[in-house]
Amino acid sequence: MATPFPETVTQDSLFVWIMHRIQEVFQDHAVLKGGMALRLLDSPRSTNDLDYIFTPYASKKDILGDLKDIVDEIPDTKIDISLHSKSIRVNIFHSKVSTQIKADVDSACKSQAISTSFYARRVNEPARVIRIMDFSTALAHKLAAWNELLDKLSLWL
Repeated sequence: MATPFPETVTQDSLFVWIMHRIQEVFQDHAVLKGGMALRLLDSPRSTNDLDYIFTPYASKKDILGDLKDIVDEIPDTKIDISLHSKSIRVNIFHSKVSTQIKADVDSACKSQAISTSFYARRVNEPARVIRIMDFSTALAHKLAAWNELLDKLSLWL
């Protein structure tokens, strides 16, 4: 049974609904990473989007239909989906709340199970167990992104 869409939509309730629906549809093949994964660990880090890696897929087009079906369930919402070289970006505009889903695909991604209880409880939703990127993998990805940024900055200096 699909998670019902919340009657009162806030940024947090929209995030929880999307995380839970993606878990229902993709199960263990959807791995959350980035700022929202940290929020689930009670980090005060703020985020405005949900970053996912879907495994094991060879092409982002393999997940596009299911991802589109999920966001199409959100009532009274403007959806903008764009395909980029390595990812899908889904911009969601609902009333005064907006967010983005960034979806990448890979053959594998080391992950671990975590409950959404800390975050879901804030919007009076039941908890679910979802997958987040393994901590050591997440740190390696973050360090690689920082190095990439430093390389780009050095070109300007």
